[in-house]
Amino acid sequence: MNSKLQKNTKSDTKSSVKHGDKDYQPLKSVLTKQLHVLKTKVELLTQLILAILAVRSVNFSQLLDYFNDNPKIDVDKLQQSFDNFVFEKNSLAQAVVELMPLPDGPWQLTMDRSIWIFGESKPNILVLGIAHNGISIPLFWEVVDRDGHSKTAERINLMQLFIDNFGVEKIGILLADREFAGSDWFFWLQQKKIPFYQRIKSNTLVPDLQNHLTRLDAMFCLLKPGESCFLEGQRKVWGNLVHISAQCLKENDLLIIASSDAEQKQALDTFKRQQLYVRTLMEHLRKLGFNFDNAIINNQLELFKMIALLALAFAWDVQSNAENNA
Repeated sequence: MNSKLQKNTKSDTKSSVKHGDKDYQPLKSVLTKQLHVLKTKVELLTQLILAILAVRSVNFSQLLDYFNDNPKIDVDKLQQSFDNFVFEKNSLAQAVVELMPLPDGPWQLTMDRSIWIFGESKPNILVLGIAHNGISIPLFWEVVDRDGHSKTAERINLMQLFIDNFGVEKIGILLADREFAGSDWFFWLQQKKIPFYQRIKSNTLVPDLQNHLTRLDAMFCLLKPGESCFLEGQRKVWGNLVHISAQCLKENDLLIIASSDAEQKQALDTFKRQQLYVRTLMEHLRKLGFNFDNAIINNQLELFKMIALLALAFAWDVQSNAENNA
């Protein structure tokens, strides 16, 4: 991240995070345990995470407002520390999970591809997140260095990382939008016995009761806004047997879900609820007042580390708020 950023006025918006030593000791413990951060660095990393939440910025010049009582820390010091931090994917995901007040599982996972805006950089990022209280916090992610949809191999790689770290039994359901399509994708999910609710496009061809391939929007053309329909039995979608449910959200707008089990109403209701309330970390942080327009990302490594800091910061904030509301 470029250290020569324009210095901004002090933010008057503060987080609910407390800054006493006894309050952030659990954060330091997780960073030390999971990320294997040296004791000499864990204090600065902890303070940097708290600063991001307190100042609501990833701009190092703005973060200095948090460190105004420590004359030894300046922009160059923060930049150097950021450059020296090393985050390993598996350890990072373990830290995020340990920080969040999650039940033992299984958990609800989300697959999302979105544009993250850092200054003039607009990277396309594929994210596997864990849903908690209507927010999806990244566990694993990959920068997609091209426009358009992700590849099946990229999605499988993120899912395999989760399985290797937490086990397939921790997956309660995977929610994925309609861009994540393909026969290989469905085949892999079913082979791994991963429950999923996958939105599919309305022009998808499936066999009707006479085994004639028919577009889904033609099958559900009589639905009125608010009405639902559940196809009997399993239907082949891209060569894989799934259950199909649909609801007309509004005129000419169908929500069609392919699910791995027969709980079709549950699949439809769950996806609708998550579509309304599950947001990516970037979208949620923007709603909280974060502004990334001044952050300059120079390469994929810096981007990876910046998302890592945000994921850790938000996971800690979720835990802090849960404790405050207990």
